Amino acid sequence: MTSKRRRTIEVEVHRRKPEFLWMFRKFARDRDDAGFKAYLSDHLDIQPDDPEYSAAMREFWNLVRALENEPRR
Repeated sequence: MTSKRRRTIEVEVHRRKPEFLWMFRKFARDRDDAGFKAYLSDHLDIQPDDPEYSAAMREFWNLVRALENEPRR
């Protein structure tokens, strides 16, 4: 990934951080990894061969496990 593309993604994530965090938790709560993958691709142009993709998926599954351990209200 070029540094210009990486910087563009970083700026976009920072600008839309509240939306991304909300969507991240929503997909994790629903255990919807297919939806999360589509969201990464459509909204951030992060593809499966990008290094950020595997890092994002790791964080996604860590959040899924954390949410499973949260007490239900």
